[in-house]
Amino acid sequence: HILACKNGDDYRVLAVKKAGYKANTWQEVRVQLTGPEIVVYLDGQEDLRATDPTFGQGTIALYSWGSTGAKFRGVKWEAR
Repeated sequence: HILACKNGDDYRVLAVKKAGYKANTWQEVRVQLTGPEIVVYLDGQEDLRATDPTFGQGTIALYSWGSTGAKFRGVKWEAR
């Protein structure tokens, strides 16, 4: 699992957790942004955490790299 920041040609890895995904299994992913901090939860457990001052600017994307057939469903954005 990787949490990365891409800004134009600048690409930085912010956090890494060496773990695989279960094939053919739906998993719940929740992303929480609070100011410059981002926390990613996988199936209710904290998976990745990073702080970066640029989080308040730009966009967020979900991307599966190297996981053939990965799909996202039920994506919701909520302001808190």
